[in-house]
Amino acid sequence: MDKSPCDDRCREQLGSGLEITDESAQDDQIFAPLLDQVQQHCGEEHPTYLLLGDGAYDRNEIFNLLEKRGIRSGIKTRSNAATHSTRSPYHAECVGDRIRLGEYQVWSRITNYGMRWKIEGNFSGFKRIFGEGVRATSREGMFREIRMRVNCCNTLVAAVARAKPPQEDPRGNPWRLCNTAL
Repeated sequence: MDKSPCDDRCREQLGSGLEITDESAQDDQIFAPLLDQVQQHCGEEHPTYLLLGDGAYDRNEIFNLLEKRGIRSGIKTRSNAATHSTRSPYHAECVGDRIRLGEYQVWSRITNYGMRWKIEGNFSGFKRIFGEGVRATSREGMFREIRMRVNCCNTLVAAVARAKPPQEDPRGNPWRLCNTAL
């Protein structure tokens, strides 16, 4: 059975959590609010049981938060990370696990790290459609513009998810398919 960390409501959207920041914010600084949003949005029926993250999330504070909430780490740790840590024993344990497994490829398969392509693909598609820049000049205007783009993207994704499957051509041609409702 496929365990999804979110229900249909979550899957219809670009993300289950959104924090809009300027370029000075670091990923690890907004991690806790994003995790709160995801867990609140997905509820107890679909708990977050695994977190996949790139090296930007390789921070003791993040590992401590994951351990506290009972979430397994799929964060790519640095190749030279310490295997002993008084600030985050869970981080040291994850580093030790990665080293014991030997190759990066083995660790990647066991943690499902390769599944990050799903969210990376979403962001790539979002940027292709809406671009990476904003036209607004004020900080509040920039945030409002990004929120509107995300809402628009979520509406498009939800519309496609609810779209009816293609039906036969109403003129009877079995080789042509169309999306028009009869």
